[in-house]
Amino acid sequence: MSPNIAIQRVQFFAVAALSISSCAGPGDTKVEGDYPEAYICLRDFGSDVHFELVNATYAKTHSAPAGADMRVQSGEVMATWIRSIGDGGLWDYARPGQGPLTLQSEAGFPMHSILEVKRGSDHGWIAFRQGLTKEELKFFAENKMAFISVFNQTPGYQQVDNTQGAEIFRSN
Repeated sequence: MSPNIAIQRVQFFAVAALSISSCAGPGDTKVEGDYPEAYICLRDFGSDVHFELVNATYAKTHSAPAGADMRVQSGEVMATWIRSIGDGGLWDYARPGQGPLTLQSEAGFPMHSILEVKRGSDHGWIAFRQGLTKEELKFFAENKMAFISVFNQTPGYQQVDNTQGAEIFRSN
């Protein structure tokens, strides 16, 4: 597959994933709290970036680590996305458990970045590092691009303290 087709496929998936919850049909019976914890994390050790996409079930009991940007996506989107990348081979490539938090401290080998996925009791991570096969490199790259696309389209809310009262919207 050409790189342009792969990029288009990833972009299509990202847009489709975000549209899923708005297209829920009458047969859908799960409410947000019924989904198991879901978490997808991208850590880039070269630029010290730590992004997390989670569902509401995960966000209720976990907070973002210092320096991480956590965004909450719907349970349906996260479940569908994790099932899709699982069907694509994630669990074949993944190392079990939590991914390393620092460059080499827990992995034992140099790497550039990792993609960590958790769904209920399934938890694993894949690394972008030397020695990967062509298929592993392609798998990592496609899923990293999809993560970045969905992350960028997911609103990030931060607390804002209104010290101006009703004056907050007044122009000078």
